[in-house]
Amino acid sequence: MNKTTSFNFLVFIQFGIVYLLVFLLLVFVKILLPEETLSHYFNDNFLILMLVSLFSGIVSRKYSFSPKIHLRRIVNYRICLSGIVALILLVFFKLFLKETFYGLYFLFLFMVSLVIFEIFVVYLYYSFVRSGKALKDIDEIEKSRERQTKVYPVLRTKREIITTFLGEKFSSWLACQVDVENDKTAICATTQNVTIELLPHYSKEAIINLRKINDIAHINKFFELVNEKLSVQGIFIGIVETIEHRHDVIFNKYFFPVNYIVLVVDFFFNRVLPKIKLTQDVYYYYTKGTNRALSKAEVLGRLYSCGFVLKEGVFIDNHFVFCAIKEKVPLFDNHPTYGPFVALRRVGKSKKEVLIYKMRTMYPYSEYIQKYVYDMQGTSNGDKAENDFRITRWGKFFRKFWLDELPMFINLFKGDVKIVGVRPLSWAKFETYPKDLQDKRIRTKPGLIPPFYSDLPKTQEELFESEDRYLDAYFKAPLRTDIRYFFKAINNIVFKRARSK
Repeated sequence: MNKTTSFNFLVFIQFGIVYLLVFLLLVFVKILLPEETLSHYFNDNFLILMLVSLFSGIVSRKYSFSPKIHLRRIVNYRICLSGIVALILLVFFKLFLKETFYGLYFLFLFMVSLVIFEIFVVYLYYSFVRSGKALKDIDEIEKSRERQTKVYPVLRTKREIITTFLGEKFSSWLACQVDVENDKTAICATTQNVTIELLPHYSKEAIINLRKINDIAHINKFFELVNEKLSVQGIFIGIVETIEHRHDVIFNKYFFPVNYIVLVVDFFFNRVLPKIKLTQDVYYYYTKGTNRALSKAEVLGRLYSCGFVLKEGVFIDNHFVFCAIKEKVPLFDNHPTYGPFVALRRVGKSKKEVLIYKMRTMYPYSEYIQKYVYDMQGTSNGDKAENDFRITRWGKFFRKFWLDELPMFINLFKGDVKIVGVRPLSWAKFETYPKDLQDKRIRTKPGLIPPFYSDLPKTQEELFESEDRYLDAYFKAPLRTDIRYFFKAINNIVFKRARSK
């Protein structure tokens, strides 16, 4: 029997632990109900349940695999098959052999829960194994390059090598962005900062990295080093697997409902854990920061925060490829909006910067590309960007019902804002306002309910006029103006269904 199909005792023990934990969890829930005791579950029925599950696992070869076998095959044809076989045998046993066996509802719930937990464990196991292999990928690329050179002795130029590894589409697009044969163009396939650190400062006109940004442990530090090695207006080209493509891959790879389970596990493991302070260290210890789930907005935001501006971004073979130009030195911001709650820098009274608290509705680092989004996509009403790709799916729901605004009551209690007033703006958005309106805005505090919901402007010019009218009226009669605008805004929100986007 070969290595890929041999019995894996360690996996058998791990699944046994999962089996026992799931059973104990369900039993604990059941004995909380009336007329249920522990003796109803820990008896000869438990032994039968264990033997049937063990038999189905052996038949489906669930305990016989190694990391070389594809994860999809393990999930689809071993774990799920084992669960289906076990459930069929247990139902047959219940209906025809032993009426006093566990109830059908308990059996179904147990097997479904067992399959879900086993998929979760296997996915984590594969993530750890792949993260360990990722550190060896650079050497493998170099060895593969040497083998390709021996097999294809005609490969003499950088472009031919790039075409061999990443395809003609990427190579053709790359040729339109930069001269790859230039001595001042550095081409690398790395996730390690040391590779970039070895380059002389300000020595390169272009740096091209053929490895996915998703596998770089400290992305901002990597981008900052690239910025340091490029000359002014130097070009940085990289590749990203976006979360949108990641979703498509998972849905196509697994059948329903396994694809949804894997999607939830991937979301929790590769998107949530790296962003929570309590779990960041554990996540990076085991994964070395590889295979992270990144949105297009987050990658662009990181680039802009590190001194780059986007020249061109395209999707090639379901990967987002960017060409960025070095414009300035990095910001070295150690406090980006990363968690579920954010403190946004906004222009307050007397042009004093205040931190406005909100629930995060955009992808991380989205605040750095606000001007880029406005310039590229414009606004529908002068207030919000049109079809803003920075907003998450749950963010759209939060904005629709103003759930993201709830933390702003902290600002109200602190005295940073008042109930009715102009919307607190970022510095980038503030600079787009006319100078006379800027001067009026900083004479008073921003508010929770802006005059926008009273007048419902449809263009940027109408928005400016709306705020200008409100401020002129407020300076003459503050209390009366705020009361009038408050009730008019509530009327529009409740009866005319005015919503935030």
